[in-house]
Amino acid sequence: MSKIVTTVITPPRGWQALNLIEVWQYRDLLWVWARSQITARYKQSLLGVLWAVINPLVSMLIYSAVFSILARFPAGDVPYALFVFCGLVPWTFFAACALGGMTSLTVNAGIIKKVYFPRLILPFANVAMSLFDFLFYFGILLIFIVVHSLFTPHPFLFGDSLIATTAFAVAPPFVIHITWGVVLLPLFLLQTMLAGIGIGLIFGALDAQFRDAGRILSVIINVGFWVTPILYNTNQINLLGGWVNALNPMAGVVMGFRWAFLGLDAPPANVLLSGIVAIALFLMGAYYFKRVETTLMDVL
Repeated sequence: MSKIVTTVITPPRGWQALNLIEVWQYRDLLWVWARSQITARYKQSLLGVLWAVINPLVSMLIYSAVFSILARFPAGDVPYALFVFCGLVPWTFFAACALGGMTSLTVNAGIIKKVYFPRLILPFANVAMSLFDFLFYFGILLIFIVVHSLFTPHPFLFGDSLIATTAFAVAPPFVIHITWGVVLLPLFLLQTMLAGIGIGLIFGALDAQFRDAGRILSVIINVGFWVTPILYNTNQINLLGGWVNALNPMAGVVMGFRWAFLGLDAPPANVLLSGIVAIALFLMGAYYFKRVETTLMDVL
């Protein structure tokens, strides 16, 4: 008589491997999901994708009016509006990755309970959607720089200088130096995505269990905005001798954008730590997300 074998299937417990290969195997789903989310966001919208740039543009105008006219924040010889917008471009992308990654689970709870797929697809799809929006306000930044350059009689010299004066520029005339830092743009974007995904995964897993996690993340994003040199430069405010910026994953990115596209000072060497912090945030978020992934359907 054959022995009856009973197989009990239980979810894995403890820390699990990331298994990013499985996510790659579902890359078609990732692409379809991101495309459908982008289409749904701007469907039946009068302004369409222009909404992607309205928020950072309005923020730039408000901050420029308040901090350059009323508070009189100095920005050297750089037009303050351009100075602020160059910092808002990467920050808006980061905030979208973090906040969107957090809500990607609860928003899609109905689908998660019905069919299996790597749950990491959801925050990754949100990053793809945020990257789509980023391309538009990054394009606006480039347009601002090009329009600024139209007021100069000198030719455009990549890697050297572009002298541009406008009616809105302060004296002495603002000089744009397009530096070789532009080749590091993919690294700046990667650091932004890693930090945003990591924070989004941590708080997304927490938000599935405790709904006030989303409010906590909103507070952290607001505090992070003010401790990141977006409205000011590190020559004016350098918290704790520069260590806050060194450990802030977005401080190096903001300074890198201004170095690359405005010719301001290159980020100091210690901001390399911010890249390490971004990688650490991603790994912490991904591993914690995988740890609680098997119980998500019970709490969503």
